[in-house]
Amino acid sequence: MRRQTAIRPATCGTARFFSVLGVSLGQLCACLLLLGCTYVPAEEEPAEEHADPRRHHHPPPNGEAQVEAPDYWNGEHLSGDWNGARQWARERGLDFEIVYTGEVMNLTRGGRNTRGATEYTGTPDVIAELHPERMGGWSGGTFYFWFTNVHGAGLTEKHLGDFQTVSNLEVEPFTTLYEYWYKHELWDGRFWIKAGKFDANTDFAASDYGGEFIHSSFGYPPSIVFGTYPDTGVGVQAGYRINDWAYVQAMFQDGAPNADSVSGLEPMFDGKGGHVSIFEFHFTPPQLPEKLPGTYRFGVWHHTGDFEEINVDRDPPEEVSSGYGLYAIFDQRLFKEREDPEDEQGLGMFFQYAWAPQDRSEAQHYLGAGLVYRGAIPGRDEDVAGAGIAHVRFSNRLNETRAVYETAVEFFYRVQVTPFLWLQPQLSYVDNPSGTGRDGLAAGLRFEVNF
Repeated sequence: MRRQTAIRPATCGTARFFSVLGVSLGQLCACLLLLGCTYVPAEEEPAEEHADPRRHHHPPPNGEAQVEAPDYWNGEHLSGDWNGARQWARERGLDFEIVYTGEVMNLTRGGRNTRGATEYTGTPDVIAELHPERMGGWSGGTFYFWFTNVHGAGLTEKHLGDFQTVSNLEVEPFTTLYEYWYKHELWDGRFWIKAGKFDANTDFAASDYGGEFIHSSFGYPPSIVFGTYPDTGVGVQAGYRINDWAYVQAMFQDGAPNADSVSGLEPMFDGKGGHVSIFEFHFTPPQLPEKLPGTYRFGVWHHTGDFEEINVDRDPPEEVSSGYGLYAIFDQRLFKEREDPEDEQGLGMFFQYAWAPQDRSEAQHYLGAGLVYRGAIPGRDEDVAGAGIAHVRFSNRLNETRAVYETAVEFFYRVQVTPFLWLQPQLSYVDNPSGTGRDGLAAGLRFEVNF
């Protein structure tokens, strides 16, 4: 599990619905839901169990048959298999993970101040999936639960003062049932529907390669307003694969989620926060070589709330009805080391662009790009190295405050110490934080332990 999203500086309030090209995004969601109801659930193939190929090499006594011995350091969990309890639960439909992610960040120069500018953020997560089919029930369904706690502090609020947020973990401390939803797949997985409380960025506006970075904008462009970390929202999603190279999905979600609501039901669709809708189209060019696939995403979003107008001359600012925007995200593999389809070693790149109206979004234009290489060092096949740049062009209405742009550059190297322990040192340089600040240089180390 890797958290790929981050809290954003508040840029809006709440709103009413808006239609695009004469058809609302909510109606598009409804069409996908109606389509799914015409199909009958298909039988799923049972999950394939992969035996550990590593074996104990000492000869067994008395010529007895060789017995597999646990390989602790190459196992997926720090606490092992719990004497077979994990496998027993998995076979009966319960998959669960206990993960702790921690991060130390230091502002070495620039920003607002460097005095005491070392901060720690940590988050334990308990994640569980229930599969009814393995329990003797229906096929195609999955129940999902994610409980989390976030503690500590980050650099942006207290020291750096950047707009985009230098770490995707930084947020005010909270404890909540972060996600709970049910997902059902129909027609051999070509259609799916998900309902419950969820992080919208898991399925929407997400870059495959960008998710490896620590900086928040590589998770999703900062101009998009939807229910994501830490404020996941209640709603419904649906997706449909048209053919081998085209895929569409849509979402309808509460527009004013609140991390303080453990269930997410307290402010749900209360009429004050409106709702948010997204429609996204995935395109995988069939002309690309099989070993060099690419996924190109195009999306539009619309929020029904009342957004504060961007105008430095008015205090308090007026409100404008609804917010909206568009985005494009490209992921493309450039080089693959081996022909083995299971081997992911090689070089990939990503590109992000997003736009929102300058009268209701501080981040009018966003551009992001980066390179990611898995297995760059011989013998370190699972390590990941990356370099990326995230650039925000602020609304022209902020020109009187000289807030024109902010650019962040990140370099990282993610090390797999064991399958259950990762270390990720990184270095970030922020040019013109929030458009007016001193250039800042931040260094950090993130670790992730799967218990």
